[in-house]
Amino acid sequence: MTDTKSDDRADQEALKQRQYRVIQETAEVEKQRTKAEEYYIKAVGLYERGEIDEAITFIRSALSLHHTNPKYHYNLAYIYSLKGLYEIAINHYRLFLKYAPPDEPDLVLVKARIQQFDREIKKKFL
Repeated sequence: MTDTKSDDRADQEALKQRQYRVIQETAEVEKQRTKAEEYYIKAVGLYERGEIDEAITFIRSALSLHHTNPKYHYNLAYIYSLKGLYEIAINHYRLFLKYAPPDEPDLVLVKARIQQFDREIKKKFL
């Protein structure tokens, strides 16, 4: 027969350890999202100064830390479209559509841009 008090203590200790790991993981995720937002803010400043390639680098860094942020994909797609890199822009617009909430006001605009860029790509091959 096993000692139920020691089983209870072991269960409580295991629970505490799991809770601690969740807290640590949550803090790490939040830290990464904060750093990603810092990169994004830096990218916006670079974009506004006309430093497009540097802005791309910083948004890509933000995405490396928080790849599901639709705002980052949207803005990266927009910058790539300005450079005429429509295939890359379409990929990021599609990721925007994947991660954006269903009530996102720019969904229709993004779908139209994807269609527009698809037409631009096809024109290159005609």
